[in-house]
Amino acid sequence: MLYEDSLGHSARVLRTACREQGCGFDPAYDLAKVVRRDGNGVGVFNLLVIASIIDPKLNNPRFAVLDALHASAGGDRARLDGLVAGFSGPSGETPADFSSGLHAATLCADSRWPWGDAAAPVEGRERALKLAVHRIRPADVWPFERETAGGQGIPQTCLPWPASRPNRAAPGRTLTMPVLLLAGDRDLSTPVQWARELAATTPKAELVVVEGAGHSTQSRSDEGARAAQEFLLR
Repeated sequence: MLYEDSLGHSARVLRTACREQGCGFDPAYDLAKVVRRDGNGVGVFNLLVIASIIDPKLNNPRFAVLDALHASAGGDRARLDGLVAGFSGPSGETPADFSSGLHAATLCADSRWPWGDAAAPVEGRERALKLAVHRIRPADVWPFERETAGGQGIPQTCLPWPASRPNRAAPGRTLTMPVLLLAGDRDLSTPVQWARELAATTPKAELVVVEGAGHSTQSRSDEGARAAQEFLLR
């Protein structure tokens, strides 16, 4: 889970937001310049992933992500650095609402990695990750650098995770019942490409792509909530 799809999709999300706001510059180009100059790709990606949940159109004046990127590209780093630091801090949620440990344990037990599954020995994982990052085509993750794919939080969380028994795979590889897939076209946490790939392998899948939505397709989108209600009431 090196997030190549999300890293590359960020250019479209940024440029769409710029077009809607008439920003007058290319935020994807600005991002590419900033992360190569400052080496802060992981922090900026984290900022955009969280923004795709709470501010998917990037038009909240409280954050002003596009302006912060443009200012940083021009040499004024203060606003973007402040956003990166602020979005990297603790969320304030209690373990009863969100358990970081449970989240990490689930990701590390469920996912496949360049080093294999959760049972792979810790020794050798870092080398496998570096080789996988080196094989990434730079164009696939632009405007980010491919190093961001290996340095972002999910592989870095699971890299030192103790070798353990992976969660059991589902008994079947194909869902045969009716399935509703909701995806926001600006989601950088679970990008829309993943939903399209899943829909292509699910015979009775119905994919609804919610325009202008990010990761929260129901709680923050009337269209997503309506699609879920209609599906369940059929």
